[in-house]
Amino acid sequence: AVRGCVTGDRVPPRKSRTPGVRDPNKVEAYRLKMLASKPDEYDVPVSTVVIGRSLAFAGLPGEPFSAIGRQVKAASACRMTFFTCQTNGSFGYIPDADSFGDACYENTSTVFTPESTRRLVQSLSQALSGL
Repeated sequence: AVRGCVTGDRVPPRKSRTPGVRDPNKVEAYRLKMLASKPDEYDVPVSTVVIGRSLAFAGLPGEPFSAIGRQVKAASACRMTFFTCQTNGSFGYIPDADSFGDACYENTSTVFTPESTRRLVQSLSQALSGL
């Protein structure tokens, strides 16, 4: 259930997504440990739904940067293409290949590399351009 905050209400502390860990430093250490032990490859499903030549939906399982959506839309043969995130699961943040030099949280916590991001965009673009 969702409960709104009224002035004077105490907001309960946010529960950690890491079971049993509440200290932010321990959460960061856990995140770094998980990234260090990640596999070399993942099977990442890309999703497309096309209706005629006028409407398409394309999605990735995660939180892609907006530049990825713009690239996929530009490659689509449909007049209107909707790009979706968190489609059929989540692999976390998906930075676009040009953003990997930036030292921001999303780039340091992703399981993707610039090359894997290019391959995801290419897979979706090929599916939408050859309609």
